Amino acid sequence: MRPHPDEFIPDRFIGLKPPPYVYFPFGGGGRKCLGATFAEFEMPILLAPILRRVDLSAVPDVEIKPVYGGVTLGPSDGLPMKVDAVRGRAS
Repeated sequence: MRPHPDEFIPDRFIGLKPPPYVYFPFGGGGRKCLGATFAEFEMPILLAPILRRVDLSAVPDVEIKPVYGGVTLGPSDGLPMKVDAVRGRAS
């Protein structure tokens, strides 16, 4: 048992390689977010009907800065898009 288990001491995690099933909040790799798989499954189901109806393009002259998001890279301030055309009507 580690000393002072109720205290937040970040240095105790330096060099630590926890086993795959140990609780390690906000971890990456084998210890990624429990909802990540569900989100990856759900995203195409939600986005497909929307993206079938619109034409999008990136907003011109916007500098995109990639940032590390723990597991992947993403844009630092989002990715501004504009709707060029909408087809059909809402049902």
